[in-house]
Order: sequence, then C-alpha cells, then structure tokens
Amino acid sequence: MSEDEDDVRMLSPEVMKALQEFYTEREEQSIEENWQLSQFWYTPETAERLANIARSQGSQICCLSTPTAFQALYCTRKDGEKLVLLEFDKRFHDLYNNDFVFYDYNDPLAIPDTLKGAFDVVIADPPFLAEECLEKVTKTIRFLTKKSIVLCTGVVMKTLVESLLKLRETSYKPQHARKLGNDFGCFTNFDINL
Repeated sequence: MSEDEDDVRMLSPEVMKALQEFYTEREEQSIEENWQLSQFWYTPETAERLANIARSQGSQICCLSTPTAFQALYCTRKDGEKLVLLEFDKRFHDLYNNDFVFYDYNDPLAIPDTLKGAFDVVIADPPFLAEECLEKVTKTIRFLTKKSIVLCTGVVMKTLVESLLKLRETSYKPQHARKLGNDFGCFTNFDINL
C-alpha cells in the first residue's frame, strides 16, 4: 500500500464530507448560463434575498426555473426543509439528484402528482417574456403551491402577472450577474420585509 493510499484512509468522516462539499460547490459554480435556454443567473445577493423571502413563508420550497435561488437555499439547507428544483436544464440533475425534477413549461403539468400542493412557497422565473410562457408557468405554480408565490420577471409582464396570478409588484428589484436590458421585478401575493 502506498503512502498516498494511507493518507486517504486516514481522513475522518467530517473531513471527507467537507471535501465532498467543496467539490460539489466547485461543480455547481462551473455550470454556466446557457443563453439558448434563456438562462440568466442572479447575483449572489439576489439569490440569497430570494432564499430568505422564501424561507419567511415556510420550509417546503419549490424553485421553478430559478437554479441560482435554489443553489442559495441548498447550500444553507436547514433541518426539515423540503427543497425541489424544477428545471429544464438536466445538468442540474447531476448536482441535486432527488431534489431535481425535469420541467418543460411547454408541458406545464408533466410533473409528479406527489408535488401537487406540496409547497408553502414557489419561487418562479419564467424563461421567456411571453404571454404564452407565463400562462403555462401559471398552471404549474397553481399546481405546486399551497399559498405563497414569488415571481421574478420583466416588469413588461406586470399587467399579465396581476391578471393571471393576482400578484403585486414589490419594491425589490432582482439583479442578474450579467446585466440584462429588461427591467426586472419581483411580484408576490404576500408582504415582504426589505
């Protein structure tokens, strides 16, 4: 047996866990935005803020097309939290395994029945600023949530958001790591503390 093999066997379970978390985090950070999938990552501050807003509504949290918000929740997961990411990009399955559910807004209810009404809050960011996309994502949100909704989208969609989901625009403005040309807003059906 080589000296290197002895070193690996000597690592404590805590060190092995920390090492695995380091490699997982490094892998998570290596997933780049795919603009063809209309992916635009939030800044770390926005992801953390959305995670805190979601946690204010309960411990059963669904992130719908919001992988950076999910990552912020996942990296600071609390005991008893149920976190699920619904996302089209299958690269996230390798990172989150059972916490990942494939989602295509074109088939808005093609998700497990076990998720019906399973979440205290859904954070959603529809992939496209289009009426058809928001209408389909709305079907998914209604299927998933028990009560609370956080929707981040372009303010150009405000009238439709109010009409379809009865949400109000908050004063909070989500920010993206790469600046977008569209004004973005955060809409909810509850009051948030800024």
